Amino acid sequence: MVNKLNQRIFAGITICLMLVSGILSGQTLRFKNYGTDSKIPDGFIYSLIQGNNGYLWIGTGNGLSKFDGIDFYPVEFPDLVQRYPTSELKDVNGTLWFGCNDGSVFYSQNDVLKPISIQNEKSISTIISGPDNFIYIIPQGAHIYKVNPSKPEEISIYPLDKDFVVFFCMLLPVWRSSSGYTGWYKTLQH
Repeated sequence: MVNKLNQRIFAGITICLMLVSGILSGQTLRFKNYGTDSKIPDGFIYSLIQGNNGYLWIGTGNGLSKFDGIDFYPVEFPDLVQRYPTSELKDVNGTLWFGCNDGSVFYSQNDVLKPISIQNEKSISTIISGPDNFIYIIPQGAHIYKVNPSKPEEISIYPLDKDFVVFFCMLLPVWRSSSGYTGWYKTLQH
C-alpha cells in the first residue's frame, strides 16, 4: 500500500514537472550578424580584442575598426598606409598592441595608435607578453623583438639562426633550435 502511494506521488510529480517545463522557457539568446552593410570594413576578421573601455577592436582585411556594440568606427593608422592587423595583444597594463601584415607594430594610447620603430617588412605572426611583462613581437622572419611596454622606444632585437623554428601551441610559443634547445623565454636571456 505504501509502495503504491509512493508510485502515485512520483507519477504525479513527474507529470506536473513535464507540464510546467512546457510553460517555462529558458533564456532566449538573440544574435545579430554583422557584415559589410553594417560598416565593418571587411567580412574577413584577422584579429579581435576588447579594450578596457569595452570597445571591441576588430582587425579586418581592410583595416582596423572599433565596435561599441551598436556601430563600427574606422581606426586610422597614423601614417595613413593601408594595412591590416594580423595579431593583437592586451598587456598587463591594458594597452592594446597590433602587429600588421606589412611588418609594422602599433600600440594604443588613449585610443590613438602609436607606431613602434622596428625595422621589419614581414607580417607579424604573434605578439605575446612574457613573464617579465615585456612585449615580444614575432614576425615571419629572422628576428624576435622585445619591447619595454613602459618605454616603447626601448627595443631589443634577437636574431634567430636559419634552423630556428617557432611553433605556437595553446597561445604560448615554443621553439626548438638546431642545437636541440627547447624553450621560449629563457633562450632570449642568453
